[in-house]
Amino acid sequence: MSIPLYAELLANIQVIRATIALDESIDPSLLTVKTNQLWLEDTLILDLAQHGVRVSPSSLSVQPTDSMDNARSLYEIKLKLLSSVSTLEDKQWWTAKSLLSQHWQHIKCRHCDQDLVDNKSFQCKDLPSEHWYELVECWICHEAKPEEHRARMQPILAKTGVLLVGAFYFLVHSADLHSVALDQEIANQVDWNRGTMTKWISVNCENCGKVIGEGQYERKQDGSLALMAAKLFKYCVTLQPTPDELPGFMDFVVGDLIEAAKVHATHRFIIQGKKSHRIHALIWLFNWDTTTVYNDGFMDNTDETSEKITCQRGMKVLYADVKDNSESVKRWAHDKTTDHLIYPDVYCEQLVKFLQASTEHLPPTMRTLDHPAMPMTKNFSVGFLPRSLRQ
Repeated sequence: MSIPLYAELLANIQVIRATIALDESIDPSLLTVKTNQLWLEDTLILDLAQHGVRVSPSSLSVQPTDSMDNARSLYEIKLKLLSSVSTLEDKQWWTAKSLLSQHWQHIKCRHCDQDLVDNKSFQCKDLPSEHWYELVECWICHEAKPEEHRARMQPILAKTGVLLVGAFYFLVHSADLHSVALDQEIANQVDWNRGTMTKWISVNCENCGKVIGEGQYERKQDGSLALMAAKLFKYCVTLQPTPDELPGFMDFVVGDLIEAAKVHATHRFIIQGKKSHRIHALIWLFNWDTTTVYNDGFMDNTDETSEKITCQRGMKVLYADVKDNSESVKRWAHDKTTDHLIYPDVYCEQLVKFLQASTEHLPPTMRTLDHPAMPMTKNFSVGFLPRSLRQ
């Protein structure tokens, strides 16, 4: 017999909080903790030792909740951690150093394997934070003339024969690119009479037509557009030889959320589509470091709970799949502490579906949050995004 289980390891307060579902005929006083294992009489519910967790057996607290799940009673379990949780360090994907050690030969479209960049004895250099321009004044610790500040704040430009490696993309000079096509639909929306002299416009793989990044274009006197450089999104491309690990969009969106939160001191994000300008989701970064342990017992349309236990470390978020004209969107859009993260629409949709799938592992009563102290997240869903740990 497997018992529906959902648990969160809360490193900040050194507590494990779990929810289980028991038939009404079962006495919850039969729950015990022995050798870092949670038991219901002779049935093992959770072996915490397998996940490197030590708990205090005497701290076991079992409280009934006011909710039911499919005629089963829900109980909340709390246990105090005896072992501290290690500091979470996120893995850096495809750095300049790792590229050189892999002896990369090509950068290819992940969708169709079309060559985009061929290694012609490239230099590989890591770029600073995407937000370096905003932080440059923090790095200058002495008084300087305005012209000295301007000299330090020149934009970083692509160079031929150099692969500039950002956290989420490769910056490549146009002379080193091939099979890259301008997204004409987005280009037609650009107002060249406003803003900078060059514009970043979506580019697609010339072979399959799928989005692969953004191109930096300048407009010539005859009205034609000339490609100067391109940012190839790491989640849209792959390397050859094929690396041992292939990071996906979720790996990079998590990094994007964390970096933007640190730089802008915000926990609210609007996820917006690049082409449609549609707002796909609102995300509230609730807890940067949460470990979840669960089985499939609380998932909808599950007749029998499997014995498989999943343990995953990541971030807990509150999210809403919204329409552009909803009241929540209007409130968030007018809040100056809200940050916009813009991705290709297909990846925005992928993010929303991933969050919705993560919500299904929670007990139904825990899937949404409606707390009077948090009016900005009224009726938001609870979801999780995994974080890739540095080995």
